Amino acid sequence: MSGISLYQVFGKEHIYMPEGNELAKTSVPEIVSEWVSFRVNPRPRNIEGGVKIGTDVVGGEVVHSSKYIGTFYYGKQGFVFPYSYIVERELEKMEGKDSNGPWPLPVFVREARNAYQAYAIDDKKLDLQRGRTFDEDKIMALEARVFMMNKMYQRLTKSVTPERIVICIDYQYFSKSIREEEKTASIEDLIELICQWGAVRRREETVRGKKRVYIVDFYNPQFSDLYEIWKNRGYQLVQKDTYRAPPENGAIINPTDSVIIETSLKELNELGNEVDVFCLVSGDKHFHNLIREIREKGKKVIIASFKRNTNRDIYVAANYFIDLSLHLGSP
Repeated sequence: MSGISLYQVFGKEHIYMPEGNELAKTSVPEIVSEWVSFRVNPRPRNIEGGVKIGTDVVGGEVVHSSKYIGTFYYGKQGFVFPYSYIVERELEKMEGKDSNGPWPLPVFVREARNAYQAYAIDDKKLDLQRGRTFDEDKIMALEARVFMMNKMYQRLTKSVTPERIVICIDYQYFSKSIREEEKTASIEDLIELICQWGAVRRREETVRGKKRVYIVDFYNPQFSDLYEIWKNRGYQLVQKDTYRAPPENGAIINPTDSVIIETSLKELNELGNEVDVFCLVSGDKHFHNLIREIREKGKKVIIASFKRNTNRDIYVAANYFIDLSLHLGSP
């Protein structure tokens, strides 16, 4: 990859990989995937007539309300301000570990009138979901590069302790989707993908001597042998006896969705700091509030699902999204 910098710039409908440190010129505001070095902002200040930078507007005036200010490692000149609470929280965590800084962070950066705005991956995904059209293959390549940057950062900081993960699988959703997508994949393939994807070291699904892999499904006597195999491998099989779904707040919720929500919250409360990540294998919109509650407790959330069968709200709400249609095998 000689001659290619660590950032990518994409315009309205295309992505550039510029040579050296010169950014490609575009007719629209540049959006860059870059390493930024953040520190405490010594002088939060008002900007009259400027664009919104930071997290607040006070008295109708735009302010640099963020506690942090950043600069590029290379490639561009100018100050960078967090533009989302996700970036702010990540910097607060880094400051808690090292109060002196500076704190390096890979972010998406948008060029504004008088500074740059730093977004987390979540915010960029939200922009994409609001109707902006990009080449999806190139967008995925961009996200993959950001994940590689995260891996590099983890290695540099010698943080090699594997994350501990709880996995909840909506088997009705998974089995139906792989048939529609004409894929061949076992539960073991799925779990291995989730534990390896985007991680410096394989994530650990065993916590307190128990595999925290929950397979939720309706009972089917034809699958009794398969159920025994899952149990023998240490997976937690949770089954409902009926397809009848009572209304909840006027909306009908699949009983297996309720089980996944209850199971996830139970693990969240019981394991506390012993778990780092939750993964939901489903595309159902009913998990939006669950994702929010998990993230409010400082945990990461992965959604692993097939993109065309995934509700937009949970795709945006999660930290990371694994498109199973890209990663699982074909027949």
